[in-house]
Amino acid sequence: MMSSIVTKLPRVTSMIGWIPSVEGRVKLNMDEACKDGHPAGCGGVIKDSNGQWCGGFAKHIGSCSAIVAELWVFLKG
Repeated sequence: MMSSIVTKLPRVTSMIGWIPSVEGRVKLNMDEACKDGHPAGCGGVIKDSNGQWCGGFAKHIGSCSAIVAELWVFLKG
């Protein structure tokens, strides 16, 4: 018979903020996520100076290094 040990991890909360663009302009925020040898992805969101969503993108990149994933996010953004 197997016994299992369950460890409850503490919840981590972080405050995330957004600084609006100059009036009449839009802002593009981009990021990537990868772990060497595993599938990677990138994405971004475009908001106007009022914080309204104007568009965005998400792309599955495939297995690649962190540097390649960063380059993809700039290419697609």
